[in-house]
Amino acid sequence: MIDMNPKMGVTSSKPTLTSIPEPTLSFSAAGILFSNDTHVLAGYQPHKQTPCITGFGGSRKEGETALQTAWRETIEELFDCQEVPAICIELCIQRFVPHIWFRRGEYICFQYSFDDLKEFLNLAKRAHYPNTIYTSYPTTLLELLMNRNHSETAEIQSLCLLPIVRESNGFILIHEEFCLDIDQMMFHTMTTL
Repeated sequence: MIDMNPKMGVTSSKPTLTSIPEPTLSFSAAGILFSNDTHVLAGYQPHKQTPCITGFGGSRKEGETALQTAWRETIEELFDCQEVPAICIELCIQRFVPHIWFRRGEYICFQYSFDDLKEFLNLAKRAHYPNTIYTSYPTTLLELLMNRNHSETAEIQSLCLLPIVRESNGFILIHEEFCLDIDQMMFHTMTTL
């Protein structure tokens, strides 16, 4: 059951909803980046044509605004739920104001802080947002990362923090030797079980 009146904390020095207007241009997808100056939250999507680590977001449903699409997709992917009640999305839009937004072609992305993420997690817990991937609602970034249950069917199986770096080619590369270390660790874990 969704609590339509969760207790919400008030913080100061946040942007207002009018300081970052929602784009009214056409778009086909939207998402959210949770970050600080050094890291960004990401997730592993194993069911894509090419499995990869991505942010949170996806395709627009008819009639949705960019913020509605971004929050719906983020809630679906973080909590592995298929249907997000409209009240959950509206609570997020009312409570959280993006620090910036940008577009790449038909995709619109909103950036929120890790403090916003923590407040969102507490709101999700108090309001009983749909959740099939956590035994109990995470309320911190560490719990979000470490207490996620494994699911073969989840759109996003696991979460991670990525460093924000600016390489000249625009790509973050994982060293081949480190990948081999991870493969060996997984092999040994599987053979010792």
